[in-house]
Amino acid sequence: MKGVRVILALTVSVVMSSLSASALELEQYQWKNRILLLNADDVDQSAAQMQRFLDSQAECEERDLIIFEITEGEVSRKFGFNKTVFSMVLIGKDGGVKKRFSSLTEMTEVFEIIDSMPMRRREMKQK
Repeated sequence: MKGVRVILALTVSVVMSSLSASALELEQYQWKNRILLLNADDVDQSAAQMQRFLDSQAECEERDLIIFEITEGEVSRKFGFNKTVFSMVLIGKDGGVKKRFSSLTEMTEVFEIIDSMPMRRREMKQK
């Protein structure tokens, strides 16, 4: 089954589920969430990046960041993922690609990029 594993940061816990890639419409998150798409064929790399996400859950919530682990399907094709190469794509609330990563990445680097975005700076001023 073509699919995407979805990892959503919630206040109390992290929820993991599977969705069909054709059912995933990233537009439903536009203007609500920032998205990090993770493409990793290597289980160890995927687990290492996911652990970094889990270790930074509160910071992800603060930035409205959700993570999708792409396994295959239309989302993979749309963003040009190579199934055998680790990569991540950061998508802003406006739906635009903000950054591509080609290796395991510390979440602090992702947060620095997000925090430099104009929309995020406005959010920080409002809080």
